[in-house]
Amino acid sequence: MIAESNGSFVKEYPLVPERGWEADVAALEALVDDNTRAIVVNNPSNPCGSVFSDACLRGIVDVRNHTHTHRHTDTDTHTHRHTDTHTHT
Repeated sequence: MIAESNGSFVKEYPLVPERGWEADVAALEALVDDNTRAIVVNNPSNPCGSVFSDACLRGIVDVRNHTHTHRHTDTDTHTHRHTDTHTHT
């Protein structure tokens, strides 16, 4: 991973299969500490192809807002992507 090759310590948040491979927002928040500089979101998620629900994405934004970390997402790459159950904009 690029971040690790540049000396950063990377923590991975779990995805929950029973919730369509969405991020476990509570577990994500528990990983954030005073050394956390960014939260990286991969949505649609690779390699499983899940698309996080609006509620999941709002939860991630809430974590970012009250922990004052930077958030990076690749969703701009997938603007206006449509699936059977979600519109990704």
